[in-house]
Parts: sequence; C-alpha cells; structure tokens
Amino acid sequence: MGSTLPEVGYEKTATRLSNTKHRDLAFNGVQVAVISDAIQEYKGTVLDEELYGFRGLICSVVQEASGAQEGILKIKASTLGNTPPPERVTIYGGTYRFQNEASATGTDSGQGAGNQTAHQTEATVDSAQDNAPAGVRVLANSSVLPDTSGMSAILQEGSGSYYLVLRDSSEAGQTIKRAYQTLYGDSSNPVLYGFDITLYDATMSVPITKLGNSSLKVKMPLPQNMTSDNLHIVCTDEDGQLEEVEYQYYTLDGIPYVEWTAKHFSPYGIYQYESGIQPAVQNSGGIFTALTRQKDTSPDTGDWLHPKWFLALGLFAAAMAVFLSGRSKTMDKNGT
Repeated sequence: MGSTLPEVGYEKTATRLSNTKHRDLAFNGVQVAVISDAIQEYKGTVLDEELYGFRGLICSVVQEASGAQEGILKIKASTLGNTPPPERVTIYGGTYRFQNEASATGTDSGQGAGNQTAHQTEATVDSAQDNAPAGVRVLANSSVLPDTSGMSAILQEGSGSYYLVLRDSSEAGQTIKRAYQTLYGDSSNPVLYGFDITLYDATMSVPITKLGNSSLKVKMPLPQNMTSDNLHIVCTDEDGQLEEVEYQYYTLDGIPYVEWTAKHFSPYGIYQYESGIQPAVQNSGGIFTALTRQKDTSPDTGDWLHPKWFLALGLFAAAMAVFLSGRSKTMDKNGT
C-alpha cells in the first residue's frame, strides 16, 4: 500500500564468513510481491534482484478481488527466469489470477498465467547472486598500481562467490601514517600508499569482515617506482595499532608482485623508507605486532587461546573451592 520500498539491511553477524545462513533472502519462500503500479524503481530496495531481498514476481493490482470474483494482477518484473508463475495466488483471502497479453489489450480470456504469454514481463532478470562465479573475483580501482589485471585472491577455507574490492584511499593512508608516527615519531616519513581493501559477498552488499580460522591469499603488483628494498606491508588492528604483514616478492613478466595473506580487513598500506635501517621505535603508545600468529582450531571463534583452557581453569577453581571448604569443616570439628 506504500508509495516507496524499504531498503535491504543485514545483521552484524552476517559479516562473518561462516554465517552463510545469515546471508539469505529477507523474503525467503515468498513468490509474489504486490506493490503500487506507480513504483518503477527497485534498485537498492528489498525487491532488487541483486540484493538479499526477494526472488519472484513483482506485481500490481489491475482489479481487486471481491467476494467470489477473482482479482487480476499485472506482472511488472520477474526473477523466475523461464519458470512459469503459479496460475493463481491468494492475497488477504481473495483469489487473484495473472493478466496475460490478451487482457492487457482489454480482451481478458480468463486463462491463468500458466501459458506461454503469461510470464513475458516488462523485465525478466536473473539474480546476480545466483550467476556469480565461484571463488574470489578481484575488482581494483587504482592509479598507483601499474597493472591490476594480474591481481588474484584465493580463499584458503570456505566456498561460495565473493568479490575483493581494492581502492586507492588517502584516508587509509592517513590512518596508517598516524599509526606509523605513533611508533617511529614525526621525523620519519617513508613513501607510503594507502588502500581500502574489502571482501564482499556475491551480491556485493554485505562486507565480510571476520574470516575466523580462514584467510585470504592476495597477489598484487607493487605501486609504481617501488622495489623490494626496505619494503613493508602493514595494516591496522581493531585498536588502530600497526600490524606487520609478511609477504613474498617476485616478478612476473617484468612486473614486481607481492603475495601476502589477509586475516582481516582494515586500512592497508605499503611503504618504503629510504635509508637502509628501520627507524627506531620512539613512542611506546603503539604496538607493532605481526600478522603471523596462528588462530586456534575451535569453531570459527578467532580467539588466540583455545576455549578448552578456560573450561579447565574453571574446573580447577571449583575443585579447589570444594577441597578448601571440606578441610575447613574438618578443622572446626577438631576445635582448631
């Protein structure tokens, strides 16, 4: 009954790689959506076929159902492909059939929509999610990388279709620079490039921010005029502190590449300092950690300490409490 369509949202838990069930249709199982005939734009709404909203028939009412008289629906768009729609649907207790081409000219034959002409709609489109290739596709928009056609990304664990989006980002560069200066002081100014690197699901509407026990191996060319000498790849953790990213350097067809593993997504930076010695740490306010720590094997918790040790510690504490309680009662009976 409304004049506008709501947008599609997602819960924070959907950003975990393992939570594929939370990246599902908002109207899963619904076949027919009835909207005002005045609404023509579905992009970014719950009826957008490229988002997690709705898959089915988008219709408007031509004639309302009244008592025993059937109503008529006009199909405005469909994501069913070649699958024919149902002959009739029930809406608020009223039965509706679908308008075919003959009825559009005013000569409704009264036939259901199961015939060939019934699903020739204004717009028939397949879901971009359903047609997305398996694996990770890289989409790069960079003026500092010489040739992004050779970029690739491989998800170490997990399946499905994803997009890795890389963009030049001055904001990411400033974030990395501030974290760098926290460690090394303002006098050290390396050549630094910042990038916004984000992994998206197949619809490119939900960012995957937590990989759990998985990781993403990324291959990318070096920025122009950069060499392997004194080269560093860094990112920031959740607290904005600098993390070192280990990498492998090699050349392919004369183009220098670095290959590294992403365990989470945040501002990334590549920098190269001119002197042969890394500047000394001046400030203790920043922590320079490595990204090589291995996570535990518990189900996608991402914790560094296995949960079983918390359980063991709790059981030990409980046992000590029982032991001390029993000893105290014995001492009381002896009068000491």
